[in-house]
Amino acid sequence: MDFLYYPLGFVLLLGIVVSVHESGHYFAARIVGVHVVRFSIGFGKALFGFENKHGTIFTLSIIPLGGYVKLLGEEETDSTSAASERLERSGASFLDLSGWQKIFIAVAGPAANFVLAVLVFATIAFSGSYEPTPMFKATKSDQALFEQIGGEIHHIVQIDGLETKTWSSIQLALADRMGDSGVIQLIVQNLSKEVIRPIELPILEWHRDETEPDLLSSLGIRPAVFPIIGQVAAESPASIAGLMKDDLVVDFGGVEVENWTDLVRSIEDSPGSLIELQLVRNGRTIFIMAEIGSKNDGVESTIGYLGIGPKVELVESGLGGALIQGSVKTWDMSVMTLSFLKKMIFGELSTGNLMGPIGIAKVAGEVVQTSLTQFLTVLALMSLSLGIINLMPIPMLDGGMVVLNLIELILGKPVPEKIQVFGFQFGVILIGGLLVFVTYNDLLRIF
Repeated sequence: MDFLYYPLGFVLLLGIVVSVHESGHYFAARIVGVHVVRFSIGFGKALFGFENKHGTIFTLSIIPLGGYVKLLGEEETDSTSAASERLERSGASFLDLSGWQKIFIAVAGPAANFVLAVLVFATIAFSGSYEPTPMFKATKSDQALFEQIGGEIHHIVQIDGLETKTWSSIQLALADRMGDSGVIQLIVQNLSKEVIRPIELPILEWHRDETEPDLLSSLGIRPAVFPIIGQVAAESPASIAGLMKDDLVVDFGGVEVENWTDLVRSIEDSPGSLIELQLVRNGRTIFIMAEIGSKNDGVESTIGYLGIGPKVELVESGLGGALIQGSVKTWDMSVMTLSFLKKMIFGELSTGNLMGPIGIAKVAGEVVQTSLTQFLTVLALMSLSLGIINLMPIPMLDGGMVVLNLIELILGKPVPEKIQVFGFQFGVILIGGLLVFVTYNDLLRIF
């Protein structure tokens, strides 16, 4: 039944970002006084709809791949709408608008998507999230990194001059360097915070032809979540055994514990066992016997359970700070998206990174089954991407409408109809070809 989440997630996410986009056009049109004939989510045959008091017909259509707002004067209106006919006689038509008013309506759709991204990212920042401190440990196999910092655990402070407080900010900074050559500059700090080291890692056409690269591992950066207990569930085996918050687990049943993943794996492999744990508590080494509980993992297997969680930090902001973070995140993601597109156009990055409807549906289906934060993050990224794509100067898109009206304003007369028709046809072919290409990419990922 999990496959049902894919179309559900796709329709839900795309429905939201398209509705916001078209709402931008709708309200902008209302502001300048032009009548909106139809507001449609989806294309093709209408499944259901209604007409509001302003004479606008709102519909949900059968093909969920976008939407549109049809303004009076853009093309033939629906003759069945009495309200539309009255407004037509009053002259509230798209044809009566100035070039700047048309540009305002065109830009309002993408602008609404950017506003949505800002608000969603701000909501995530305001609600707070638990994230581990970005610590890592190099091994001798990671020669370039190990030679500079050895095998000691370090905290990543900066990447290429950008402050990195979380693993997500690190991933973002590294993703921006995909396809580049040169060096990635890191500033790291040891656990005692006594030593700060600059690191330079050489890269050459870094992950240029890869679609799903492991950015951290390719640099020798292996994230480490220390086996420090951050939470102890009430009445759990850990609570009964006497485990406490801030205990450092160094040994589990005679096996050295290096990180939280090792500890979790050892616990899960020991259901029903009586295990001796070596801990460091307040600088002292102690030993505790704990009886590992058991639970079902959801796939007809029994795994061990102790009832502990890792030590993490709550990252949150006030309302003002959250809005600033949301704006900055939207700007940073927009710049990175444009950078990716530029690199693809000039052959510096594989076009296999482009994702089509099938790929979006897969991602959407996965996030609706995870956390609200993940869902909101993908929602913001989809909204941002839709805004950027629609601002491209391609006929048929909002950016094409902006260019067309700017030319009209400069020349002082409308662009010849033949050129407009040709441009529209070119846009349809270009967008259609792109849709086929990204769908092909999606199929390659699956098969």
